[in-house]
Amino acid sequence: MGTIGYTLKNLDRFASQSIVFDRAYVASHPTIPNRHDLFTGRYTFIYSMWSPLPENEIILSQLLRQAGYTTMLIVDTPHMIRDAHYFDRGFDGWWWIRGQEHDRYVTKPTKDSTERREAFGTQYLQNVSSRRFEEDYFVAQTMTSATKWLELNYDQHGKFFLHVDAFDPHEPWDPPKWYADMYNPDWKGGDVAGGAYVLGVDRPATSDLAEDELNRLRALYAGEVTMVDRWVGKLLQKIEDLELFENTATSERGIARMKKLRTYH
Repeated sequence: MGTIGYTLKNLDRFASQSIVFDRAYVASHPTIPNRHDLFTGRYTFIYSMWSPLPENEIILSQLLRQAGYTTMLIVDTPHMIRDAHYFDRGFDGWWWIRGQEHDRYVTKPTKDSTERREAFGTQYLQNVSSRRFEEDYFVAQTMTSATKWLELNYDQHGKFFLHVDAFDPHEPWDPPKWYADMYNPDWKGGDVAGGAYVLGVDRPATSDLAEDELNRLRALYAGEVTMVDRWVGKLLQKIEDLELFENTATSERGIARMKKLRTYH
C-alpha cells in the first residue's frame, strides 16, 4: 500500500524559528493523557490516564497567572472542557469552539444520506449542518478566534499567555472536498467509513476496505493536515503583523522572563 506525502509549509517554518525539543519523548498518545503531560510537563499517564487533570498538579497556566500574566485558553478539543476535566484551571478566560466529534451540541436533524451517517455519525453531522465555507471548519474557527483575541488584547496587558488548542487533524477526517482532491483527484466514490472516531460509528478493519478506499482515507487525512497548516499560518501571520514575535518566550526578552519565572517558582 502506498503513502501520501504532504508539506507543512507554515508549521515547518514556525519550527525552524522556534526552540524544538528534539530529545523529548511522548509519554501519552491519547488525547486527554497527552494534554495532561503538556499542561504539567510530567509523564502523568501512569497515574492519571483518562481521569480529570489532577488537582494537585502544578500547571503552566496557574504558574504564569501567579507571576502576573493574563492567561487565555482557546480550544475546540471537546474533551478538555466537558466532563469536568478542568483544563480551564488557571486561565483568566477561555473560549470553547463547540461541535467537534460527538459533542452534544446541535439537535436539529439533518437530511444526510445513510452512507454519510454511517461514515461520520449523526451527532457530528448535526453539529456541522450549518457549515458552508472553509472558515466554518473547526480549525478555521479556532485560529480565527485566536487572531481576534490578539487584536483585542495584544497591547492591553504587560504580559500574557495565550494557549491555542486545535483538535484537528484528529478524526473525523472531513476537510473541504478540494483539500482531499489535492491528493486523490481521481476519486469518484462517496464517503468512506473509517475516517471517523466517534461514538456509534463502526470502524472497518483495513482488510475490509479496497485499495482505492484506503487511498481516499489517506487523502482525507492529508487534506485535513494541509488545512490545519494553512490556518495555523494565518494565526502566525497575525502574530507577525502585531510584532509579537520579538517579545515571545523564545526571544531574548522572553528567555530572560522565563529565567525569572523559574526562580520565582
